[in-house]
Amino acid sequence: MINFDFYMNRCVAAILLACSVASSTQAAEPRISVGVEHMLLVKSDGTLWSWGRDSWGQLGLNGTGDKNVPTQIPGASGFIDVVARGSFSMALKADGTVWAFGDNSNGRVGPYNDRTKVPVQVTGLSRIVAIGAGWGYSAYAIDEDGNLWSWGSNSAGQLGTGTSDIMSHPIPTLAPGLTGVSAISAADESMLALLSDGTAMGWGYNGDGGLGVTTVGSAVAPSPVTNLTGLKAIAATNINTTNGHFALDNNGSVWSWGDNNFSTVDCGQTRANSTAYTIPTVINNIPPVKQISGGDGHVLFVTESGTVAGCGVNSSGQLGDGTTTHISSTKPGPLLVSGLSRVTWVAAGNNASAAITDDGSVWTWGRTNSGISGTGVDGASDSHNTTPVKLNFNAGIPDSYPAIFAGTQSGDIRDAAIDVGFAPAATDVGKAGRLYIAAQLPDGSLFLANQSGDFKAYTGGTLPYIYEGALPHHGPISLGSGDFSFASGVTLILGYGVGNAAAAEADLFQAARYVGVLTLR
Repeated sequence: MINFDFYMNRCVAAILLACSVASSTQAAEPRISVGVEHMLLVKSDGTLWSWGRDSWGQLGLNGTGDKNVPTQIPGASGFIDVVARGSFSMALKADGTVWAFGDNSNGRVGPYNDRTKVPVQVTGLSRIVAIGAGWGYSAYAIDEDGNLWSWGSNSAGQLGTGTSDIMSHPIPTLAPGLTGVSAISAADESMLALLSDGTAMGWGYNGDGGLGVTTVGSAVAPSPVTNLTGLKAIAATNINTTNGHFALDNNGSVWSWGDNNFSTVDCGQTRANSTAYTIPTVINNIPPVKQISGGDGHVLFVTESGTVAGCGVNSSGQLGDGTTTHISSTKPGPLLVSGLSRVTWVAAGNNASAAITDDGSVWTWGRTNSGISGTGVDGASDSHNTTPVKLNFNAGIPDSYPAIFAGTQSGDIRDAAIDVGFAPAATDVGKAGRLYIAAQLPDGSLFLANQSGDFKAYTGGTLPYIYEGALPHHGPISLGSGDFSFASGVTLILGYGVGNAAAAEADLFQAARYVGVLTLR
């Protein structure tokens, strides 16, 4: 038998660090995102679903055409988050790998042709905990260490490199000088990042000073947004070239700045002077907020009580108040979305919007063309729903959110990257527990990793574990890259148990919280 201890131990050094870091991503909770004419959703069981127009393969269904109801993407499992922008789709797996499909303008999917009709892995990324994309052909990812990776278009410096160019950038590159990044949001040519210290950074196009940073120019490097601290969320909205920008502070107040076309930024409320649009200012008349989503000309807010309000463009009913009248000084906002309550997640797109409520129900409103409403109606180019419509589809009920496990082998086994990871059931996040990683050889023998990061043959007794403590929202683990041919046929098994000491091991088996995530080939 091969010396499994020796070969596997060289790959385990990163495991202990990875397991000690909790992600900001809310694992096992359903998420929806809205593009121009399609929607992308991850259910609480980690499967991917899409509907709407499929002109660029953005539905991930291998070019089978438009869909007017939610349709499962074959073979896509183990996912925890999604992003839809334009005709482009991207999804994050529990093992920290990133997958993309659809319009590949400027290389957002990677070094492929102009489009990819099924999910493909974005190369060069591992241990990713959050993803984002702009309306202007750029894409972003945050790793566990708080570093930002960017790729795609850099026409206005939106990749955060401090320079701009007209080249396509299909390979993710580390944005220099940005650390402690916890969230990202992009418009078309401007970008916001939330840092772990509660401040925000902005970069990209700033010709009109709408980024809220001190430097003004056509392309600026990442710079602090003026006078903002104590933040917990950010959002960017696509408006002309200057765009609109929003931030949510720890008190639930929303700050806004940038281009005020369609009264998106001031929400139809009078501000003292024009400089208010280059300096973050609180939006009045809105209850405490817990989530913001920026679309293409409009923005939506989920209040602490579970209602939804919005500002900006409403030509297709995307604000959901029963009209198609824009926000203005004669119709000040925020406008309350009609008939929605107990909302856990909201998504603003181009001319449409969507929400998920706490019973797993999915609601859409706004434009209905090409089936984007998901209601079974194809819809003409000018058809719309001005109030939310409930779909015949459930994204997952909170009490039943399952644990999600995933594993990915990138490349041939002689030159592969191996990533595994898990997202505990929502009800287990933050509880005391243990994480277990095992490797089963083709002959059936079992090796388990211990707290020192060593895989040792298991001959009975108490199970070794590699991590003990509060269970994170999301635990991506990189086993490294290189020649894994020595381990061909080995199956990697992940599991966790809730409780302290022996109670965690008992829970591991009683609740069957383990699964073989990957067989190396």
